[in-house]
Amino acid sequence: HRFRRMQRQQGEASTALLAIEAGYADQAHLIRESRRLTGVTPSALA
Repeated sequence: HRFRRMQRQQGEASTALLAIEAGYADQAHLIRESRRLTGVTPSALA
């Protein structure tokens, strides 16, 4: 999953920054996609 890989690489970077760097339009887009794919928010995956 892109978010988890980016999160490990970035350490304490914000979810918003990780979302943009992973190619999402914004943090909300990342959260919606995460819920759609996994049923949980990105923070629950961390």
